[in-house]
Amino acid sequence: MVQRRTKIWLGLGTALLTGVVAAGAAMPDADRQGAGLAGAASAYAALPVQLAAGGEGGEAGAHGHVEGSGAVGYLIRLAMLESHLRAGKASRDEGDAENAARHFNHVIQALEGDMGRELAALGFESEHVAQEMLALVYAVEEGAPDDEFGDVYGHMLHEVDEHALFVDAGLRRHPDVAIEIANALLADARHEYEEAVAGTDIAALEEYQDARASVWTARDRIGAVASDLRDRDRDAFARLIAAFDGLQAAMATVDAPLDAGAVSALISAVEFRLSGLYRGPAAGVSEGGEGGEGGEGGERGTPN
Repeated sequence: MVQRRTKIWLGLGTALLTGVVAAGAAMPDADRQGAGLAGAASAYAALPVQLAAGGEGGEAGAHGHVEGSGAVGYLIRLAMLESHLRAGKASRDEGDAENAARHFNHVIQALEGDMGRELAALGFESEHVAQEMLALVYAVEEGAPDDEFGDVYGHMLHEVDEHALFVDAGLRRHPDVAIEIANALLADARHEYEEAVAGTDIAALEEYQDARASVWTARDRIGAVASDLRDRDRDAFARLIAAFDGLQAAMATVDAPLDAGAVSALISAVEFRLSGLYRGPAAGVSEGGEGGEGGEGGERGTPN
């Protein structure tokens, strides 16, 4: 496997939450990898994040909850954590304990670094979650049975979900927020795939798994608001799902992968279809639907 550069999503930190990184700006190669992700936060990330006392019906507990359009940057971060959890599970399911442990350690590295400190300022229990992540590393390193691993993995997904409750339900479940999160994940998938594939050969399996998990997580975010997006434009939504189907089919296996340009074009097709359903920043909403059925998304947990 090729030597891995530092994961760019671990170091974006304040840049993602404040929008100070401009896509396409002159920067070192390692930083340029994250430019699309920072840009994907769009108008949300340019506005401040505030903390409010209390919570939403008790959901947020004593930590309060994250307010303002910058809250979408917070949700993007949580989606990235989930994506890397899924990549680790996919590696483990494929019998690659070494890569699985590496994916899970990347999450720990993120939570112990700048990203974790910034999330902690918003109420995320970074130190606690990082410590609990060690159980996933031990589970794959020690070859824990499926049921034991599944319990630990499910608990970590639950931790991420619980911390998402710090964001107001109306914003968290808004279809335009889901589109912003999906766009960020797709930008990450494009960069990871470019790192992973040389011609039609996989040069870095870890990055390929990261790219695949980001796509599957993006699809799940859209699946959660499927009914809302379908109500906006049924035909446009059907075209979006068809574009996702094409992208996922191209990444369904490690055998004979498409070259990076072809996959980038498929990602662009999904982004284009998302843009046709996007209505603009949803900051300040206080009411929102429960989201659509999850059936339009990928299977949560393992992209395969």
